[in-house]
Amino acid sequence: MEFILTLILIVLFVILVINVTGNLGPSAKSLRRLERRFDLLLDHLGVAEPGAAAVPAKTLAKIDELIANNMMGDARRIYREVTGTDPDDAAAWVRQRAESRAGS
Repeated sequence: MEFILTLILIVLFVILVINVTGNLGPSAKSLRRLERRFDLLLDHLGVAEPGAAAVPAKTLAKIDELIANNMMGDARRIYREVTGTDPDDAAAWVRQRAESRAGS
């Protein structure tokens, strides 16, 4: 009896997890779409990305080239060398830059 009850609880939990994660899909897509539009608006207005102002234009071009060639580790390393940020912040910045460049 306990085995059946435990099995039912596991199945219900799996269904709940699938339902919740399935509902996040459209929200995440909407958020990415809004972020891309916001990035386009900032580019149009000439407002630099946070963190991009600290990176010289030549270095930023090199980072963009590395991102385009899917060399994220090298892009993070160069960004860290120039800005002195920690690895997590550098990874987040490179990931955000890659996503914004992919949408434009």
